[in-house]
Amino acid sequence: MSKEIAQSVFDQVRENFIYTSDKEQYEVNEDWRSHVDEIKAGQVWRDDCDGFAASAMELAVEQGARAAIAYCKVETGGGHAVCLVWEGEGAWVIDNRQRFVCAWDELDYEWISANDGSGWKEIS
Repeated sequence: MSKEIAQSVFDQVRENFIYTSDKEQYEVNEDWRSHVDEIKAGQVWRDDCDGFAASAMELAVEQGARAAIAYCKVETGGGHAVCLVWEGEGAWVIDNRQRFVCAWDELDYEWISANDGSGWKEIS
């Protein structure tokens, strides 16, 4: 069930998403916000990985999934935010860098921490 929710949320969030850095859009280095209203209205929306992850988490939780925003390091060493939809001991990853949801152990990411709304906790 969680994979189906993750894929449905991914498709919905990605449909009208245009990657735009926070610096370009908001003139700040980091601005974490959800765009669920724009997504539900079918509007084009712009943000970077954290806005994508925050929006996906909100929609996944609305659909009954246990979800979190996760901070990780990608293969280049850069920081990145994704949404994790937990299932058993693992998680499905909703990631603006991917074309489909993936199991978290399929990605060459270094998992640092996650926040399900109750604060940041280390993960591995």
